[in-house]
Amino acid sequence: MSARRRGRPRSGSPRRERRVPPHRPPVRRGTRWLVLALALAAAAGQFVVSWTFDDGARRDVDALHSDSVWIEPGSPAVLDAGRARQVIGDRPIVAAVLPPSEDTFDRCEDVVARHDDVVAFVWTAPDRSAICVGDGFPDPDLGEQADRRTAVDWLERVILDARFSSRYRVDEALPDRTAQLEELVLAFDAAVPDAYADGVDRRELSASPQVGLEIAVRLLATVAAVVVGFVVLRLAVLRVAAGRARRRSLRTRRLEQLARTARLADAVLAEQPDDPGRARARADAAGRYVLVLAGVEAARDEPALDAADAELTALERTLRVGR
Repeated sequence: MSARRRGRPRSGSPRRERRVPPHRPPVRRGTRWLVLALALAAAAGQFVVSWTFDDGARRDVDALHSDSVWIEPGSPAVLDAGRARQVIGDRPIVAAVLPPSEDTFDRCEDVVARHDDVVAFVWTAPDRSAICVGDGFPDPDLGEQADRRTAVDWLERVILDARFSSRYRVDEALPDRTAQLEELVLAFDAAVPDAYADGVDRRELSASPQVGLEIAVRLLATVAAVVVGFVVLRLAVLRVAAGRARRRSLRTRRLEQLARTARLADAVLAEQPDDPGRARARADAAGRYVLVLAGVEAARDEPALDAADAELTALERTLRVGR
């Protein structure tokens, strides 16, 4: 048995090249689905908030849960808010100055859709106003035709009285329409005893029932957006790091292969055999070396480096060149 130094390759047996595995970002399919789910949750939360709370007059009329008067910021001075609150008191009446609209009555319907037990007086401009009543407002229960009269019929009479009396108090050249509201309240008070035996219920102000929902939805959407942002940033960092590691791996492999081609060149040029058969074999090896060298120099990715590595290994075995 012949002794040999530990770790030293046998003569004529090329040592296996240490391969650096390509680095791939540690992104699992489950992580990708999680990111997608969180992104959809954030987008859905923002959509729900936008559709539920910020569309048209929705957000504005929600403020009327805790107040009897709402004036759109930046709108003309249609109402004196303090005087309007004082006049309305706790009556089931709300007044709102909303953003400009071609159909003020639709905006009034938006108000009573969320406050169905009140009479609403809405302005979208000093010369654009509407009065409407919610479906929850009680029908009159007094009078000979009480069974045939509805709250809408009764309100029409109130509107006529209010308009007749307010025309002497409102200056059309000025935007202020507080006098119109005052006359509506006076006409309302005068008409209630003739139509309702026990009067009408007083209005109790409370916080909007959707405020808590809005806060919760916005909070969840914000948390989801933050988590998505963090995960996306983390994945981007991993992707950049993976790209750098992969480029280092490719560069290291190319340098190793170039070193092997240098040893092969020495082996090809080291011997000039006199035997014709060996000379032809050496010439064939030289031709293969030229092709292998071209492949190594052209290799820029994993498949090309793998192909060049296979050609190098085969030529090394032919020339019996160790690494």
